[in-house]
Amino acid sequence: MTHLHVPDGVLPWWLIGLSLLLGGVAVLGVLRIGTGAWRVRFHSRIGVAAAALTVALSLPIGAAHLSLAPLAGMLLGPAGGFLAAFLANASVAAVGHGGVTAIGVNGLFLGLQAAAGALLFRLFRGPLGVRGGAGVAAGLVLVLASAGALAALRALPLAPDADGHHGHEGMDWGVWVVAAFALAVTIAEVHLTISVMHFLSRVRTDLVPGGLEPPAAAPGSPA
Repeated sequence: MTHLHVPDGVLPWWLIGLSLLLGGVAVLGVLRIGTGAWRVRFHSRIGVAAAALTVALSLPIGAAHLSLAPLAGMLLGPAGGFLAAFLANASVAAVGHGGVTAIGVNGLFLGLQAAAGALLFRLFRGPLGVRGGAGVAAGLVLVLASAGALAALRALPLAPDADGHHGHEGMDWGVWVVAAFALAVTIAEVHLTISVMHFLSRVRTDLVPGGLEPPAAAPGSPA
């Protein structure tokens, strides 16, 4: 539950326009980073990550799904992770996953999760190692994002029914069900993130900020 599943016609137009403007500026800024061959490799990695995120966002697990945005940020950095998440969100929205008018809002929301995942991993990677840093960073980002998304859904203005109620009276039970699914998927995604980052830190150190994690000493070997 790391972004808003809202149909078209719910979000106010000023929010739609502002989010698209901010998202467009951010995307153009990331595209201008670097030069020459480095930029080509950077964009290629963003494309691969965006494809992986698109698949994850398209596969529901109960009432939620994986996002992989924090993982993308850890591998691509704040800017690259932001762009990969933004593009993946636009891709799934274009085929009916969430409202098209929420592309800007959800793109910024997922992009910020990727950027936060990158920054938190850099913060915790030193004292906690690759696995600990990845787990803490992903867990913090996903829990806060899920809480924010659920709070935003609870606050959305709903059209009144025939009795004059605005539809929020029956949402509490549904919110708790979605929250339970979101928690289970969050735990699964944290474990997946830890596994991927640990594996890459062993076989592709160039993809992991901080490089190789020192292997644990074998039993009976000198310290």
